[in-house]
Amino acid sequence: MREAKVSTSWRIDLAHQIAGHLRHFDNVAGIAVAGSVARGFSDDYSDLEIATFWNVNPTDERRSEIVSALKGSRFASSGSGQSCEDSLLIKGFQVDIWHNEVQFEEKVLTNVLTNLSTNLGENNFLETVQNLIPLYDNGIIADWKVRSRDYPFELGKKFVKENISFFKDPYFEMHIARKSLPLLFSHISGLQKRVFLTLLGLNNVYFPGFKWMLKVCDQLAVKPPHLSERLSLAFQSAPFEACQDILKLMAEVLDLVGSKFPDVDCDSSRKQLKTHRRKWDTGPQL
Repeated sequence: MREAKVSTSWRIDLAHQIAGHLRHFDNVAGIAVAGSVARGFSDDYSDLEIATFWNVNPTDERRSEIVSALKGSRFASSGSGQSCEDSLLIKGFQVDIWHNEVQFEEKVLTNVLTNLSTNLGENNFLETVQNLIPLYDNGIIADWKVRSRDYPFELGKKFVKENISFFKDPYFEMHIARKSLPLLFSHISGLQKRVFLTLLGLNNVYFPGFKWMLKVCDQLAVKPPHLSERLSLAFQSAPFEACQDILKLMAEVLDLVGSKFPDVDCDSSRKQLKTHRRKWDTGPQL
């Protein structure tokens, strides 16, 4: 824990210095620390992510002025229009500056909170808002934090319903017999992500991304026992044991779903978990 706090502390100090330059540009509505530093997950390898919210997003020329003001060099850019990002090196250290237009993010909040969008990118923005560390705010960040604080019950149910529909046995026995281990473990990874998304819905947690999945799992109140350990061990175990545990894990999650959302159909998913690829020694007769 001490290492995490030290790695977070100096990055936040640097963020305050960066914000001191950014806040003087016209149309800046808010600046905040985001990413792993804001979540308290940073380590010695972490970069620094600065979310900058604009009434009108900066032009390419203005973004270049920002790079110069920070005495950095830009090595990558992504996105365009109302949401874009510049990756900088400041004395060799990576700093990602997000440029997001307030009007654009307002639509994202409405789409998730009112329209119950399960788009992962949009849900990730709300999770980001909850963890932002404001450096400068004309009120917009504080307002977003209040509005997104109460996770919609029906959004959680929608996440659950969408993701348990993917609970199934993707013919594990066949992949083991064929020694198709890359494909087999790809299926296990995909199912783990579906388990994670289902548990987020059960716990009223916005999508944080998959990068820190194990750390977030440790924080969830409603989950199967030893969740993080089991997710990790899947890639250290023999293929048969790994397959058996992910099937068992999905069944346990379905039991949790039934407890919170008794009106959600879990039987179809349970049936899919028990549906296996049949072996044929001889062909059928017509």
